[in-house]
Amino acid sequence: MASPGTNMAVERSIKVTEQHSRFLEEQLEASREELDVAKSQLRRKKNDCRQHKDKILALRKQCFETEQERDAALQEAQRAQEAVLAADMRCSEHQRLAQEFANTVR
Repeated sequence: MASPGTNMAVERSIKVTEQHSRFLEEQLEASREELDVAKSQLRRKKNDCRQHKDKILALRKQCFETEQERDAALQEAQRAQEAVLAADMRCSEHQRLAQEFANTVR
């Protein structure tokens, strides 16, 4: 049979082991809670990233469309400028012809 001192040592060892086990269980629970919080934050960050990515794509599309509109406006302005130059040339020619006619009528 075990001596009373040995029994007390075994009981103390059991008590310490039980306390340590409760401590580890508490740490495990705290770690699980931290993990849940971290997972939640990660989901939010991923959602934020998705939203930012969508916004970037929308802005790129908008820029592309704006560039197309600008290019079309520049082409239209170029055509208008060419039409003005052509009209100026016709006007100058008409003025010259009118002057010649006026000179011949005198």
